[in-house]
Amino acid sequence: MLVALHRPGPRFAYEHRDDQAGFLPLEWWPDDFAAIRRATARGVLVVAAAGNGGESLDDALYERRPEAFPPTWRNPFNPANPSSGAVLVGAGAPPPGTHGRDHGPDRSRLAFSNYGARIDAQGWGREATTTGGFWDRPGELQGGAEEIAWYTDAFSGTSAAAPVVTGALVCLQGILKAAGLAPMTPERAREILRTTGSPQQDAPGRPASQRIGGRPDIKAAVTRLMPSTVGTGQAERYWDELMPYPPELPPRLRLFVAGAWRNLNDPAPELRRAVHAAFAQGRPDVRVWFSDDEVVGLVVAG
Repeated sequence: MLVALHRPGPRFAYEHRDDQAGFLPLEWWPDDFAAIRRATARGVLVVAAAGNGGESLDDALYERRPEAFPPTWRNPFNPANPSSGAVLVGAGAPPPGTHGRDHGPDRSRLAFSNYGARIDAQGWGREATTTGGFWDRPGELQGGAEEIAWYTDAFSGTSAAAPVVTGALVCLQGILKAAGLAPMTPERAREILRTTGSPQQDAPGRPASQRIGGRPDIKAAVTRLMPSTVGTGQAERYWDELMPYPPELPPRLRLFVAGAWRNLNDPAPELRRAVHAAFAQGRPDVRVWFSDDEVVGLVVAG
């Protein structure tokens, strides 16, 4: 479940501002906290934007209970207090040169992103390519009269970063499912993101101590999640078996890994194309996880 929303917080007396300064993630409010907690308690992975307020969520301001909040309320940004269980996502800079622009060192905190000990991971907070446009006009990649056709490569904010992390978690859950393993719990998902991501970098005036966490590293996360009975290695060559033999077998993508052929039954067309393209470029980076001769996970880098 993706929560790509934020609201004005107490820094500026809950004032709606065009610059979004002081905006906070929704879990600050007790009714939203309860709704998120209900979902995570049922095993749902909830990924939430940390907000574009430029705030330190560790600030003492957030230890003060607002007058309208119930006496049982505790600051959800303080790790010592009960957690909503959501993955909270900050906004980091993409690699310099992305779309011809430079927002600072790769994986450094963008100035508008909230930060603090509560934040679990980061995604791209600038230059995200996606459907849609801007609040007042179509996207610059594709416009037109119909809004469903709009496309942009300049989506930004923690609302752009959170889907990046959501996509990584979906990939990991799919790999676990394919391997016949239990999915990650919300607690496990947060732990994996915190311990395997590519680390946050310093930027002038925005040191890595202003925590937004690391960017998800799917390869490292899979290695951590898979049991020791699952092997891993780099694919050296492949065979796309479009017409299986015997014919009663399903179509297979066969990959030569760690000295033996490993089989992936009924591969998705998108995965087939990605593997083809990786090998066609001459320097394939295809990481495979396998159990005996069965492929249980696959990541194509690049």
